[in-house]
Amino acid sequence: MPFCPTKEVMAKKGEKLASWEYMPNPPGPRKKTRDEDGVIVGPRNMLTSPIKVGKVGPATSLGGIVPYMEDDYYAKKKLA
Repeated sequence: MPFCPTKEVMAKKGEKLASWEYMPNPPGPRKKTRDEDGVIVGPRNMLTSPIKVGKVGPATSLGGIVPYMEDDYYAKKKLA
């Protein structure tokens, strides 16, 4: 539920509801991601892990050639 300050009905006329003054907090200055020539020099958007070397499986690559295994297209009809 969002914050809801107390109603003015609770405070007497001339009294403040809070014991502190309101201080606006504007957003900070924008970060400069380009240099004078217009080249992007800001942080990278996305970081990934390096390519893993090893056996073929999840989260690995370059693990070697997976041998081709031939399968009979009509195997399901032969069983029925």
